[in-house]
Amino acid sequence: MESPICIRQAQLADVEELAYIEGLNFSKEAFQPETLKELMVDTFLIADLNGEIAGYIIGSAVSSHSLLKGDLMDVVKNPLQSDFLRLQRLSVHPNFQKQGIGTLLIASLKEMVALKEHEGILLSCTESLLSYYEMNGFVDIGLLEILHSQEPYFEMIWENPYCKE
Repeated sequence: MESPICIRQAQLADVEELAYIEGLNFSKEAFQPETLKELMVDTFLIADLNGEIAGYIIGSAVSSHSLLKGDLMDVVKNPLQSDFLRLQRLSVHPNFQKQGIGTLLIASLKEMVALKEHEGILLSCTESLLSYYEMNGFVDIGLLEILHSQEPYFEMIWENPYCKE
């Protein structure tokens, strides 16, 4: 039996629906449609459930093992050479949350990292999301100091077990 969920690259035609989901989950920090369009040059995957966007994940290439404060807020297009992807955004429509969509998107991003022979995936998250990302194979590697943030952010990493050094 074929799965009704298809993981695919984001397209310009998806921007309005993506912006809507973005606003539902990140009202104050939501990326605007123009920013989402710019991010489509990066690894921007969508979980499509019978023609409806259930969620998305954005990974931007970075060449450093450690995240920089500026990296977290700036939109950076993929450089030609990179060692890691930075998980810039994971967002699941509220109607599809707690159904494994986020985990499926993370697994798809890991697959892309393995295919492109990147060393791994970096991300930053608040304490409330630590256990979620740990469940998905990420390891906490320390606190980040982020300007304009009231709560601490943690840097996490998933190292590609297939990467040849």
